[in-house]
Amino acid sequence: MYKFNSKLNKSTINASSKYLIPTFYKLMNYIAGILLIVIAGFMVYQKEYIYAGVFAFFGIAFLLLPVIKTKQLASRTQKVIQETYGKDEVIYEISLNESGIEVENTESTGVINISYGNIKKFKILDNHYLLVTKQRNSYMLDKRSLNQESRAEFMKFIQRKLPQINWTKVIGR
Repeated sequence: MYKFNSKLNKSTINASSKYLIPTFYKLMNYIAGILLIVIAGFMVYQKEYIYAGVFAFFGIAFLLLPVIKTKQLASRTQKVIQETYGKDEVIYEISLNESGIEVENTESTGVINISYGNIKKFKILDNHYLLVTKQRNSYMLDKRSLNQESRAEFMKFIQRKLPQINWTKVIGR
């Protein structure tokens, strides 16, 4: 069994929120934005400056939408934590064992059980491991809870428990 003590605060929320926006959504916005900017360029060539300005405006808006959504998600999460707990961070304990994942909020003593089959993404960040569920909930596992040897064992364990993850993308092998 692996136990992690983690904090949900502004820095961990910002680190995880960019992984919660679906890749397809980001891709479609980027494609639409680029196409609109290309059309704006064509309108400039045609000397239709008003249309060029409109297309350029919407092109830039589409390019910025994923960034704006990420910031909104992070600020909403921070606001909920502040309103619920009256402070800027929540400490929680995550246990990973053979049967599943257990997340215990030490502030409210609430417990969430998650099956390994419900995990959609696993990311290795600087100081954390990030688990993202199919419902787009994220859980940060503080790497500093494990020593270097335990981290290697943990990675073997998590790879065995999460066969649905493309590990080549995660660890680059």
